[in-house]
Amino acid sequence: MNPLADDDPRRIGPYRIVARLGSGGMGRVYLGRSPGGRNVAVKVVRPDLAEDEDFRTRFRREVADARRVGGEWTAPVLDADTEGERPWLATRYVPGPSLSQAVRHAGPFPERSVRLLGAGLAEALRAVHGAGLVHRDLKPSNVLLDVDRPRLIDFGISRAADASVLTRTGLPLGSPGYMSPEQINNQRDLPVGPPSDVFSLGAVLVHAATGVGAFGQGPPEVLLVRAITDQPRLDDVSEALRPLVRRCLTKEPADRPTVEELLDALPPRGEGVRTLTRGGWLPPAVAEMISRRAAEILDFEAADEPPAPSAPPAPLVPPAPPVLSAPPAPSGPPVPPPPPVRNAEGGTAPSSRPDGGHPPTIGAATAPAPAPTRPGTRRRRWTPVAVAAAAALAAGLAGARFLGDGGQRGGDADPTPTPTAERVSGERLPEEYVGTWTGTVQSDLGVRGEVTMTIREGAVGDVVYEAGNRASYLGVDLDLVCAGVGTLVEVEEGSVVVEGTELTAGTADFCVVGERVRLSAREDGTLRYESLSDAAGTPEGTLTRQR
Repeated sequence: MNPLADDDPRRIGPYRIVARLGSGGMGRVYLGRSPGGRNVAVKVVRPDLAEDEDFRTRFRREVADARRVGGEWTAPVLDADTEGERPWLATRYVPGPSLSQAVRHAGPFPERSVRLLGAGLAEALRAVHGAGLVHRDLKPSNVLLDVDRPRLIDFGISRAADASVLTRTGLPLGSPGYMSPEQINNQRDLPVGPPSDVFSLGAVLVHAATGVGAFGQGPPEVLLVRAITDQPRLDDVSEALRPLVRRCLTKEPADRPTVEELLDALPPRGEGVRTLTRGGWLPPAVAEMISRRAAEILDFEAADEPPAPSAPPAPLVPPAPPVLSAPPAPSGPPVPPPPPVRNAEGGTAPSSRPDGGHPPTIGAATAPAPAPTRPGTRRRRWTPVAVAAAAALAAGLAGARFLGDGGQRGGDADPTPTPTAERVSGERLPEEYVGTWTGTVQSDLGVRGEVTMTIREGAVGDVVYEAGNRASYLGVDLDLVCAGVGTLVEVEEGSVVVEGTELTAGTADFCVVGERVRLSAREDGTLRYESLSDAAGTPEGTLTRQR
């Protein structure tokens, strides 16, 4: 990720451009921000290719094919302009590295990670083939590693399984070292179908397990010949995984396993593909790469954020609020302190080039209105909450719990807990709130929590709930345990406000009190959970009654 150069656009369509992610043969890829604050990857076509109608046809197919496949195992298409002067494509931004980058940085993957990687890619291929497509370019650089799954990208040379190839006669499409023999030969009597993608998957697994390709290294033409004539080099693949990979790389398409067979054979014993979604499938060094990239994004966001008018600067690390009682932290590896935080209020977004001209804009004449914020709040993204989460993630920890009322207080918060409202006679908690509730809440900072709240009868000023929260940051659990109790502070028509008043488990460095949450009863019997703290990332979600 690099800062923007003078000739980089500052806006593409509705997206504000923050940084340059990379470039390739097709064009440049940027980190963009939607009007609502969502991070996206924006791919912009080179000017010379934009004038090539054959390329535009292919680019339209890429967009249409990616949309047909869906987004569970890919980076889904969010927006695109295939007809503009400079065509562009916006997809979900995946903060993780490509498989090729991860192996180059961290070395070969252990067998369990290789198996789960293969299972996730088999799921991606099932979606591709189910849409009637063949990817045709499955290779390490087209596999992005997210904390909860691998994601298959770049459908630029995919084609419908029953359609003609969109290319020059006799010119194979794909990447040497990962192309199947039938793809290289482009034989009419041996069509390039789903088994070709299985061959490529086998080659990708060899790269993940050994750090080199299945047919070694060398010039492209040498690798093409080896794929047709030589046997794959599997000596460094684990003995248990070797037979399955060898079947994927057999020369005859009919002898290769199907995607369904791979989904049965690849996951480690006792685990399934859904193991990926719980995190912890990547080698620790790769998980650290993802956490550092997430922190780097926050750093760019802080520098890009204009200062808020008439707002006092936030302290770098706010003092911990008073804690009424807290038992010793549970045993286990120590939680590292957050790294130093740069003040987010000092950065300004670039608005013009040094020569006085305006930065380029692609596909949008004016900037859209900024996303609305809650009354009395200001936008802030780089906070100690995110820093602590990234630091814990980088340390390779797992299994976090935060206080059930949102659990964290960031740099914008007053470190002193808000005093509990005075008790008002007759203002009692409505009966529909009593019970044990569970559900998922999501914050703007990327912290996701599985909340459990047990609420009992009481009046304003009474302790009415106990809460705990198993939380994760960017899909990876954090080794931190908190729990707390809170009081009823306000009763309104259709909602109540509660406040955490005592920490019952955890450390004062990360678990705090004083956060307020609005709970709203819904007609379907659920509760709407809404934090009133912008500093905590305003976690929101829905809770369902358990008993």
